[in-house]
Amino acid sequence: WKQSDAPQTKARTADWNSQQWLHFLRAVGAEPDAARMAALDRTFAFSKTGNSEIRFEWLRMALRAGYQPAYPQVERFLIEVGRRKFVKPLFEQMLK
Repeated sequence: WKQSDAPQTKARTADWNSQQWLHFLRAVGAEPDAARMAALDRTFAFSKTGNSEIRFEWLRMALRAGYQPAYPQVERFLIEVGRRKFVKPLFEQMLK
C-alpha cells in the first residue's frame, strides 16, 4: 500500500483473512492522515465491513487521524457493539 497504487494492492488482498487485515491496518502507521484514511476506505471499504475486529481497528485509526466521515460510524458501533474490549479504547481515543 505504501509503495504501490491501490488497485494492485486490492487485487492482492482478495483472499485475506481477518488477521491479515488487522496486520495491514496496524502497519499503515500510527498516525495516518485524513487523506490516507479516505483512500483506504475508498479502496477497501473498511467502513462497511461486518467484522467487528476489523471495524474496531479501522474506527480507532479514524479517530486518531481525525477522519470525520467515520464519526457517525463510531457512534453506531458504540451503540451496536457493547463489548468492553471495543468500547473502552474508542472512548479513550475520543477523549484524547
